[in-house]
Amino acid sequence: MEIKVIFENENYLVINKPVGIVVNRAESVGGETMQDWIDNRDQGSEIRGQGAEGILFTKRSGICHRLDKETS
Repeated sequence: MEIKVIFENENYLVINKPVGIVVNRAESVGGETMQDWIDNRDQGSEIRGQGAEGILFTKRSGICHRLDKETS
Protein backbone atom coordinates (compact mmCIF):
# COMPACT_ATOMS: atom_id res chain seq x y z
CA MET A 1 0.00 0.00 0.00
CA GLU A 2 1.11 3.53 -0.75
CA ILE A 3 0.26 5.44 2.43
CA LYS A 4 1.32 9.07 2.90
CA VAL A 5 2.52 9.82 6.43
CA ILE A 6 1.55 13.39 7.34
CA PHE A 7 2.95 13.53 10.89
CA GLU A 8 4.70 11.12 13.21
CA ASN A 9 6.25 11.21 16.66
CA GLU A 10 6.74 8.61 19.39
CA ASN A 11 3.04 8.71 20.32
CA TYR A 12 1.12 9.49 17.12
CA LEU A 13 1.02 8.58 13.46
CA VAL A 14 -1.16 10.72 11.18
CA ILE A 15 -1.73 9.38 7.68
CA ASN A 16 -3.73 10.19 4.57
CA LYS A 17 -5.89 7.08 4.13
CA PRO A 18 -6.60 6.41 0.46
CA VAL A 19 -10.14 5.69 -0.73
CA GLY A 20 -11.01 2.01 -0.96
CA ILE A 21 -9.00 0.75 2.01
CA VAL A 22 -10.78 -0.69 5.05
CA VAL A 23 -9.46 0.57 8.40
CA ASN A 24 -10.09 -2.32 10.83
CA ARG A 25 -9.56 -6.06 10.36
CA ALA A 26 -12.71 -8.17 10.41
CA GLU A 27 -13.75 -11.66 9.35
CA SER A 28 -15.84 -10.11 6.58
CA VAL A 29 -12.90 -8.12 5.15
CA GLY A 30 -10.58 -9.58 2.53
CA GLY A 31 -7.25 -7.98 1.76
CA GLU A 32 -4.93 -5.71 3.71
CA THR A 33 -6.42 -3.13 6.05
CA MET A 34 -4.96 0.03 7.59
CA GLN A 35 -4.65 -1.92 10.83
CA ASP A 36 -2.51 -4.53 9.00
CA TRP A 37 -0.38 -1.80 7.41
CA ILE A 38 0.30 -0.16 10.78
CA ASP A 39 1.10 -3.48 12.48
CA ASN A 40 3.47 -4.48 9.65
CA ARG A 41 5.12 -1.05 9.63
CA ASP A 42 5.72 -1.09 13.38
CA GLN A 43 6.65 -4.77 13.59
CA GLY A 44 9.41 -5.32 16.09
CA SER A 45 8.96 -1.95 17.75
CA GLU A 46 6.96 -3.17 20.71
CA ILE A 47 7.73 -1.05 23.73
CA ARG A 48 7.34 -2.31 27.26
CA GLY A 49 7.29 -0.16 30.34
CA GLN A 50 6.24 0.08 33.93
CA GLY A 51 3.40 2.31 35.06
CA ALA A 52 3.29 4.45 38.17
CA GLU A 53 1.74 1.63 40.21
CA GLY A 54 4.41 -0.86 39.17
CA ILE A 55 2.13 -2.52 36.59
CA LEU A 56 3.95 -3.72 33.48
CA PHE A 57 2.40 -2.73 30.17
CA THR A 58 2.98 -3.04 26.44
CA LYS A 59 2.22 -0.13 24.15
CA ARG A 60 0.10 -1.04 21.17
CA SER A 61 -1.24 0.73 18.15
CA GLY A 62 -4.78 2.03 18.33
CA ILE A 63 -6.95 3.83 15.81
CA CYS A 64 -8.59 6.98 17.15
CA HIS A 65 -10.75 7.73 14.08
CA ARG A 66 -12.19 5.07 11.83
CA LEU A 67 -13.07 6.24 8.34
CA ASP A 68 -15.33 4.30 6.00
CA LYS A 69 -13.75 2.38 3.15
CA GLU A 70 -14.74 4.97 0.56
CA THR A 71 -13.56 7.96 2.63
CA SER A 72 -10.06 9.38 2.36
